[in-house]
Amino acid sequence: MIACLVLSATLNLAGALAPPFEYDELEYHLGALADYQRAGHIVFLPHNFYSNMPQLTEMLYLLARTTTSDIAAKLVHWSFGVLGALAVYGLAQRLWSKAVGLTAAVLFYCVPFVQDLGQTARIDLATAYFTTLAFGALVLWMEDEKGDFVWLSALCAGAAAATKWPAIPIVL
Repeated sequence: MIACLVLSATLNLAGALAPPFEYDELEYHLGALADYQRAGHIVFLPHNFYSNMPQLTEMLYLLARTTTSDIAAKLVHWSFGVLGALAVYGLAQRLWSKAVGLTAAVLFYCVPFVQDLGQTARIDLATAYFTTLAFGALVLWMEDEKGDFVWLSALCAGAAAATKWPAIPIVL
């Protein structure tokens, strides 16, 4: 199963190194960022409705784009896929066993939709990562008698909602 994960991540990495070509990437996730860079700051874009949505992930892309290129933004999203698989592993391993954790991570990462997303500069893998972390911190909080993890769960839930509006019902 580890070989399957490594192979999948390597194949996704090859796709993430290709220039962006999808409409969502070019129009919204990276296109709005190009407009912001031209303006020198974040501005209202009346021609791009989607630029008015939560943009935590895009702001991370903006940091990556200032140093390199759009491919760096795709690598950020690819990283969220890998981190998401690690988060799923950690959570399932904590709740059940290492074998269940590894199986859950492989099932998550090898889903064709996750494979496709891992090669793009979209936001869905960041949302999945932050919601998984929020749930994992909630599990830790429920196990912890002092309740030290509730703030971490709330922070991760807020980060998930800051990536995409549909994350709000998920984190509730």
